[in-house]
Amino acid sequence: MCRAFQCVILLVLLGLMRPGLASADACYDLEGGMVVAKDGTYLGKIADHYDPDSIFNKLGLYGSRVSDESIWNVSGKYGGKFGLHSPFNLFGTPPVVLRKQRPVAYLSSNTALRGAVDPILIAIVRYGLEDYAQLRP
Repeated sequence: MCRAFQCVILLVLLGLMRPGLASADACYDLEGGMVVAKDGTYLGKIADHYDPDSIFNKLGLYGSRVSDESIWNVSGKYGGKFGLHSPFNLFGTPPVVLRKQRPVAYLSSNTALRGAVDPILIAIVRYGLEDYAQLRP
C-alpha cells in the first residue's frame, strides 16, 4: 500500500480529513506556496520542515509555537481557535496560499469553506509529520 494512501486512511480515522476540505492531492500541489493573512502579513511558506521559512519548521519564525507570525501560536492573532486570521478559527478570516502571486487555496480547517486545505492535513500527508495531529487547538 502506498504511503499517501496509508496517510489518507489514517486521517479519515482520526477525523482530520473531512469531505468539505480539498483532497489529499492538494497537499502536494501547494508545495512552495506562500501563506499570507488577510491583513497582508506573510506567515511563511508550505515547504518541508528544514526550510527556514516553512510553516512546519518548529525552530523557525513561521513554524514556532511562540512566534507572533506563526499559525501554531495558539495565543496569537494568526493561530489558535480565536485568532482573527487563524486557519483554526472557524469564524475568522483564514490565510490564503499564493502560488505565482495568485491565491490558490485557503489554509483552513473550516469544512464549510470551499477550497480550504487543513494545515495539519498538509503536514501529515505531504511531509509525514504525524505529530502535527496533536497540534489541533
